[in-house]
Parts: sequence; C-alpha cells; structure tokens
Amino acid sequence: MAIPIKAYSMLEAVVGPENISEDPTMVDVYSFHFLAELQRKGTGTKFLPQRAGAAILPASMEEVQGILSVCNRFGLKSKAHSTAFGSWNAHSWDDVVVLDLRRMNRILEIDAKNMHAVVEPYVTWAQLQAETMKLGLTPSLAGVGCQTSPLANVTSGLGMGPFNISMGFNERSVLGVEWVLPDGELLRMGSVGSSAGWFCGDGPGPSLRGIMRGEYGNMGGLGVVTKCGIKLFDWPGPDRLPIEGTFPDLRFSKDITDKVKLFLITFKNRESRNKAVRLIGEAEIAYQMYAWGHGFLLAAVPELSHLIPRKPEDKMPSTDPVLAMTLASNSPAELKYQEKVLMEILRRTGGSLSDYLKIPGVDTTIFRYLTRPDYLFTCLARFASGWWITLFDFVGSPDSITEVQERAIDTMNRWEGKNILPGCADSYCQPMYEAAHVGYLDHSGGYYDVTDPDSRRGYTDMIMEINRPLVDANLIHPTIASNKANQRAGALMCNFHEWQKKIKAAFDPRSVSDGGYYIELD
Repeated sequence: MAIPIKAYSMLEAVVGPENISEDPTMVDVYSFHFLAELQRKGTGTKFLPQRAGAAILPASMEEVQGILSVCNRFGLKSKAHSTAFGSWNAHSWDDVVVLDLRRMNRILEIDAKNMHAVVEPYVTWAQLQAETMKLGLTPSLAGVGCQTSPLANVTSGLGMGPFNISMGFNERSVLGVEWVLPDGELLRMGSVGSSAGWFCGDGPGPSLRGIMRGEYGNMGGLGVVTKCGIKLFDWPGPDRLPIEGTFPDLRFSKDITDKVKLFLITFKNRESRNKAVRLIGEAEIAYQMYAWGHGFLLAAVPELSHLIPRKPEDKMPSTDPVLAMTLASNSPAELKYQEKVLMEILRRTGGSLSDYLKIPGVDTTIFRYLTRPDYLFTCLARFASGWWITLFDFVGSPDSITEVQERAIDTMNRWEGKNILPGCADSYCQPMYEAAHVGYLDHSGGYYDVTDPDSRRGYTDMIMEINRPLVDANLIHPTIASNKANQRAGALMCNFHEWQKKIKAAFDPRSVSDGGYYIELD
C-alpha cells in the first residue's frame, strides 16, 4: 500500500514540504545500497527490490518524535539511517518511511576536561577526530571507515578498529543517549536522563545499554537515537595529521616519532605472533594494533600491490603474518621505554621489523589506516568489481582465531584467481582489544564482477564453502544482523533471538521500526 494522503500531509507538516518526498526518482535512491547485488532475493543490481513509501529528512529530536507518532497512528513502518554504509541500513519492506538523518549533523559539545563529546547522527568519525585532535584527544575510530557515523557505530551497529587495543571495544564508548522510542516517546539514558550531563551511559538501576544495542546493535530496528555522548581518549600526536599529497601518493610532512611511532613486524608463524600479542597486551604498551595476513598487507597498501602474483609462476614475497602497531606517549622517555619493552618481546618471540617501511609511502599509508581508518572504503574505491569480507565476523581469543584462520585459508587457497586475489588467501584483518586477550577476525580478499551473475554466484558459493564447515564445527556463529539470520544463529546461541523478540514486543509492539536487520515479531 502507498502512504495514505492524510499521513503524508501530517509528515509534511512535521518537517516542511521541502524535506519529504514520495517521488519515485527520489525514494529509489534509498534502495541503492552497497552489497545489494548479493541479496538472494534481490534484483542482481545495486538496487534492492523494496521501494520506500517516502523519504523524510528530520532536523531535530522533536521532528523525529513527530514522524514516529504519525507512523504509529497510521501503522506505517519506519527506518532511520545516518551515513548509510551497507545494505543493513536499508528498509526491508515496501512503503517504509525512510528517515535520512543527514540534517542532524552537528558536534554539539566537546568536553576536553571530562574527555567526551556529544554528537548527532550524521557527524562522521573523521569530523569528530579532526576537531578533538586540536585538543589533544581522539575517539576510538572504527575500522569500517572514518566516513561512517560514530553515533550509529556505538549505539546501533558494530565495528571495531585499531584503537581497541588501548581504548576498548567501541560499544563501550557510548555514554549518555537521547533515544526516541518506536512509539515516539523520548528516553534520555544514563546521566543525561538525570540532567547531569552526558558523561555516563548508566543511571540508577539496571543498565539499558544492553537493551538498546546488545552486542551487534539493533540496526535501526528499535527507534531512533538522535544524540549521544562518546568517550574521548588521549592523543599525544599533533593537532592535525602530518600527511600531505593525494591518495595514493601520500607522504608524511613532518616527523612525529618523538610522540607516536609506527612499527610493522613480521613473524615466522601465527603462534609466535600470538605470543607476542599477548606479551604486548600484558605490558600495556600498544596504542594501536592490527594483526594482518601478508596477503592483506599487499592487497590494502597501494605501494605494495605490485608484489601480488600476476602469473601462475609468480610467487608471494612472503607468507609471514604481520603486526602493524604504534607506540605513543606525551613523554619521549616513556616512548623510549615502551620501545625497549617491545624489542625485548620481539627478541623472545622471533619477530622482525619489516623492510617494507623503507619503501616510500608505505609508512604513511599504514599509519593512516591505524589513525584515521578507511581501509574498507579504500579497498572499495580501488576495486571496480564488487568486494566484501568472505569470512563471517568472529570474536575470540588469539588462539581460537588462529584455528579459524588456518581452516579458512585452506579453503580460500582453492579460490585464488577466481574470487580471491592471487596470493591473498591469507588476506585477513584482526584488531585486538581487552589487552590483546580478545580479537576480531574478518577476511577481506574476496571480489566479484557486479555485472556477472556467474561471478556473483561464485562469490556466494565460496562464502558458503568457507563458512559452513566452521559453523558446523562450532568454531564461528552464523552471520548476525538480519531478522532471519538472527533467528538461525539464536537457535545455536542460547536462543538470544527469543530475548530480542521480547525486547521488540515491549518497546515496539506495533512493529513501527523496521526490524528486517534486527528482529521481527512473529
């Protein structure tokens, strides 16, 4: 059904006629999404088959309340997004009212003394970091890319990155929250609910942060977060990144190694790297860290891509696992001490400093990946083909991650030159957190021709061949972040989907928020 005329008129009254449209040429924009071509029941193009009923651009919490109140009155579904990275931001039904939050784009406060910021949905990580660096601070950016929304990341989605080793998992960065519930009621969560500022995510009584986001977030399926407080951390480096040039020809404009120092380390095997990672975590010296496969390093760093094998007789320069990390301190003496500790750990574990950093530009690119992460966006921009991770995201101990890596790489080797870049079967990315006791794993080397059905089918067949044996062996869980996927995974994981349904029923009994990427009521 189309949106009733009276409902549309009321929505128009909330935001003004210039901020709402039901014109197909406008609403179809919101069906165009990254990865849409991989949807099993999709169109085979970047357009999802579902057409929104209207696109609406609120500018305030009050306008969001008004929109959801109208949706409740007329039984309309709604779906909000901020920067809209990925098809999980999409509506999953026809005639959904899509809330595009791009007009809510302000950094409302930066409290340097208490180390937090307050942002609206359309602020990006890059914007927030650029402003906080001027004050000697930084947020913990997600590896998905600095062009994405910090509010969405910490309140409604997931994402981890290189800062997690010293700053914790990103879901812990959320502080006070302003949350418009699906029925249009306003909930101010944490200290802001007691008019005490944004510094804390919890108030008296049980925490609601788990209800709001859980582990993977509700993906817009449980109302709309309109403001939130986000933790900030010490940044000992300069007030702006000392990098100049245009991608990919980037170079450092000045030396900052007296405050922040980059290391690229190789190991003979993953077990040695795991031991080093544990020791580095126990010593609490790392500021940023990524564990990479050698294939990832070659695929993601433009200055090294010439080393990827092009012909059957070509060989990889190395298959040694890699650790990219920084040490950082406001004290040169402390930085020197941290480096001394690191060198002793490498001596014990057989780690070696990589000569790749001697190649012009390699240090700049890797430092940028660690400090203003954008590797996903960069990979997408570099490949004219389709591209996405091939191993379901996995969280575990370094040793359990290694077991998954080894099994997955054995399968991926068979797909090299088809849907895996030659020589890049080990193209995995692994941020670490909780003092390196826990890590996150995905594999980033898969690609396909968006326009070729056989190539797309080969890619999805490869994903199933890689992941299904790991799921069957209880090494990883099925993919999470859609209604159907959560119900499949929940049956294997303590029936968490049943608790999601109870939360959905309590907060959204009329299913006004589109739960297609969260959970739907039966």
